[in-house]
Amino acid sequence: MNRFMINDYAGECLALLFLAWFSAEDIRDRRLSLTELLGSLLLGMLYLTLTGGLDDGKLPYRMLPGLFLLLLAYLTSEQVGYGDGLAVLILGCFLGAGKCAAVCGTAFMLSGLFTTGKICLKKEEPVPFLPFLLGALEVVLLVE
Repeated sequence: MNRFMINDYAGECLALLFLAWFSAEDIRDRRLSLTELLGSLLLGMLYLTLTGGLDDGKLPYRMLPGLFLLLLAYLTSEQVGYGDGLAVLILGCFLGAGKCAAVCGTAFMLSGLFTTGKICLKKEEPVPFLPFLLGALEVVLLVE
């Protein structure tokens, strides 16, 4: 196993732990702690520093999916939460832009199916998004 594979596995494991922690918080409290999110962002930056991810010039690309969700949160008056956007921003640190975008796309499909079912059952309560991100990450890692 070469150094880059170990870095990828470490990033994927950190991403799974990060999403599991915040998914539970999102389900329980329907909100995410900004302090914990910023601490996770610092951990993500530390991970990138240790693995050389800051030197490759791809940091802006890693952040694109999260920045897109933050823009979506602003444009939809927070129908998609700012915490979701920050979580995806952090996820980009651990996974990179391509895998993060694949996870987001899969999560949107999973949450869309779930929300469609809720609409059919006439239940209109908000749905936390991070559990779908966690499930989508697991699907992407299994398919990969």
